[in-house]
Amino acid sequence: MADGIDVTPSVAAGKKKVYTDETASGHIQVQKLAVSANGDDTLVPATTDGMAVLPTPLKGAPLSTVVSVGTSAAVLPTQSGRRSVIIQADPANTAYIYIGGSAVTADNAASGGLMLAAGASLPMAATEAVGLYARSTAAGQRVRVLEIA
Repeated sequence: MADGIDVTPSVAAGKKKVYTDETASGHIQVQKLAVSANGDDTLVPATTDGMAVLPTPLKGAPLSTVVSVGTSAAVLPTQSGRRSVIIQADPANTAYIYIGGSAVTADNAASGGLMLAAGASLPMAATEAVGLYARSTAAGQRVRVLEIA
């Protein structure tokens, strides 16, 4: 089977083609992914399982920190190059932890943030540009923060 369909008359100089894959039922247009230089017809390899996509490997070691949380908003640590973070309320806590921005409150108001009971955790994709804070209704609480870069 012939791949490609002419889109300019055959008598024209510099004849152009639409890149296709001819199948038994007709031509299927090939879409180029932006992984090669302009003008390069190198395709991303695929198998019967689909296109191979490689995850971005970790750049550094995970960083684990324990932060004391009380009735004022406490800033949670930020590792350079962070891609994700897991925040866990310490299992020994006696009060809820509220996770949010710098204005997070320790209540059910709109600014109350996400509430974590003792032992509960919150995984999220978050770069170092995302400022996270924790607050509680009681002093002496703790959160554990695991950052992945």
